[in-house]
Amino acid sequence: MAKDAPLLALVDDDADVRVALMRDCARAGDPLGATETRMERKHEKYERLLDFCKTLPPTPTAVAHPCDESSLRGAVDAAKLRLITPILVGPRARIETVARDNKIDITGLSIVDAAYSQDSATTAPAKRSPRTASWAR
Repeated sequence: MAKDAPLLALVDDDADVRVALMRDCARAGDPLGATETRMERKHEKYERLLDFCKTLPPTPTAVAHPCDESSLRGAVDAAKLRLITPILVGPRARIETVARDNKIDITGLSIVDAAYSQDSATTAPAKRSPRTASWAR
């Protein structure tokens, strides 16, 4: 590796290498090492929050206009973790195309057809019944 290559390029998926690199950065007075250590601690809090949420039933959640890979994958991943029960609100054909093109399995998920992004945003809250807290399908 080149002498002036960034230190993070040395980090791979091996946790021991990462910890050693952070410790070396901190010893050298490199603020990157300190930042990485703080980020590790923040990540632990996030993991504890996720662990707690996994003990609760999935929350029905309207996901407005999930018409890109990131939005749709995030909703599906949260469903796989049983954090939410997503109700996808947006153009059905476009959602299905994004899912197919990116190999995202949306089988069994509710889709509320909405014409465009603004319509998705206004339709999503309207699908919730305040009396029963259930979602219209």
